Amino acid sequence: MLDKSYSEHFGFTESEVLQMMEYYGVGSRFDMMKEWYDGYLFGTSEVYNPWSVISFLTGILSRSEDYLVKSNRESDNGRSDILVRSPSLRGRSFILEVKVSDCIDDLEEDAQRALRQIQEKKYMEELRAEGYRKIDCYGVAFYRKDCEVRFGGLFIETGGKMMTEKAGKLKDYLETVSHYDTAITLIGWDMDTEVPKNGMENLIGTLGFLSEKQFALKTSDEYGKLLSDLSEPEEFDRLDEAMKFTVRRYRKLYEENKRVPAEFYTEFVKARARSRQAWQEAKQAADFGIFCPHLQTMIDMARQMTAYGHPGEDVYEAMLAEYEPGMDGAAIDGLFGELKRELVPLVREIEEKGRPDSWEFVGHYDINAQKELQKFLLEYIGFDFDSGTTGETEHPYTTTISFGDVRVSNHFREDEAINAMFSAIHEGGHAIFEQKIDPAYAGTAVDEVYMMGLHESQSRFFENILGRNIHFWEPIYAKVGEYLPKFKEISLERFYREINKVQCSMIRTEADEVTYAFHVILRYELERAIFRDGVTAEELPALWNQKMQELLGICPANDAEGILQDMHWSEGAFGYFPSYLLGTIYDGMLLEALETELGSVDAVLAEGRILEITKWLNENIHRHGAMYNSREMIQRVCKKEVSAGPIIKHFKEKYGNIYSL
Repeated sequence: MLDKSYSEHFGFTESEVLQMMEYYGVGSRFDMMKEWYDGYLFGTSEVYNPWSVISFLTGILSRSEDYLVKSNRESDNGRSDILVRSPSLRGRSFILEVKVSDCIDDLEEDAQRALRQIQEKKYMEELRAEGYRKIDCYGVAFYRKDCEVRFGGLFIETGGKMMTEKAGKLKDYLETVSHYDTAITLIGWDMDTEVPKNGMENLIGTLGFLSEKQFALKTSDEYGKLLSDLSEPEEFDRLDEAMKFTVRRYRKLYEENKRVPAEFYTEFVKARARSRQAWQEAKQAADFGIFCPHLQTMIDMARQMTAYGHPGEDVYEAMLAEYEPGMDGAAIDGLFGELKRELVPLVREIEEKGRPDSWEFVGHYDINAQKELQKFLLEYIGFDFDSGTTGETEHPYTTTISFGDVRVSNHFREDEAINAMFSAIHEGGHAIFEQKIDPAYAGTAVDEVYMMGLHESQSRFFENILGRNIHFWEPIYAKVGEYLPKFKEISLERFYREINKVQCSMIRTEADEVTYAFHVILRYELERAIFRDGVTAEELPALWNQKMQELLGICPANDAEGILQDMHWSEGAFGYFPSYLLGTIYDGMLLEALETELGSVDAVLAEGRILEITKWLNENIHRHGAMYNSREMIQRVCKKEVSAGPIIKHFKEKYGNIYSL
């Protein structure tokens, strides 16, 4: 061939061969290479057969006192085709995987397939285990005399894993961001559990300062370029699944955050902290007036924040998607509508049976004893105190400070103990999810579970599907009496009826699992009224009371047992509430799937084997972290599309037996 313009496409050029040989310290052998393999002339360019060059190079290196070359001639034994060790652990070694193509059109894909095999079969682990930290990877494909060589990149150990240079830089960058996350979350925990009143404003200032710095990192040009570069197909294909998920997720968030003015974000963080403190004060005083201006600020700022991040979108739809991606308003309306149709007549039928008097449970319950019982219950269901701790707050919640540090809070009362028991089990379900995410995902977006319907399904599965089953308590009820002697006077059967008493009540977190649905629907309908109909904070208490009467047939006596009972709106967390009821719906499906594999949950619980259930949840759900959204996870585990049918069936069977319906 005489046209030199095509020369570089038919093999290695002389300069490329020389560069490769000098890179591996055998440039002095170039004349021998030229004598043996200088076989093609394109125009005025001398071109070398790639496979001949690679074979020559590995042969030379294998005879070198410095490099150690290992060739694997067997198939399917978990090793790469050619592995070359550097003489120094700090030097660059390389891995070569070779494929033979069926036709010339397959060369490019087969070379890429060879690269994927290096990662999927973890060929780098052998070198990494020996202490090598820099590894070049090549995928090679041949068809007769044609060859395709793909450079997979230089892989460097970062955080105990091999990844490309750019991926390593992203991982290091995210580690810096995570330090701010840890500090900010820890301050939030401190503000809820420890900070004296006079220290609050200074801490809010510190929170604003750190949040401003963190937001700058999350919107920097350097961060954006890293994410953009890693999104390019050649780089993206070299990433493992966790890093691919991380790049997709964080690039989306980067683009949303980049549209938010930094000054606005800082003010939003400060306003949110002040709003939360005002809510606590207002709740304790049962005075909505204290909180009202702060709530209006949160409504306005949350609306603006969402509009910045999602221009042109329906604000409330975007809020719903933030907490439960894959579930839009239309899907939620359908599921909630079905529950309403089925549960309203069920509750009426139960109410006609009357309800047991709770006088036996009236008494004094020592707070410290309740905390000891909480510790016992958390350990019983599988909470790891080496990776978590507990605290006391106005509203129970779970938070992850950092990987390996998951904290659970609770609220205790001296005149009543059952609600704190079930709050402990509920929050324990959240915490176990966080604790059991595969450690391999630490430092990636996979360890940040943002699908709150799935998260709530785990807390409510432990609280209701397991905790309100009489067989949960059979092995441990005597222990409850040891911590709280009052329960020695109450039979297990009577306790079981009490914890499954269905009655319309004021407080969502204390509601039975059937009427709980109406509490969530009420909040969902109010949020739609706020963001679609323009209802103001000042109008909300009256609308709240009206909805309570409509859905539950009761009306709050004061704001504390009405609109002030939840902390969510004080933080601007609009769109979160539907996830509670979606979690309940998922639980009906998960119960069916679990019993298909483990048998009757009654038998497992009665024998004290609850940790087998926890392990099943760990394996099927928790370890995957955020890799799948709620809808995808339910389809993977249950092999069905999301449906309210299973939980409705569970409610009718369970309460039909309890109330002899």
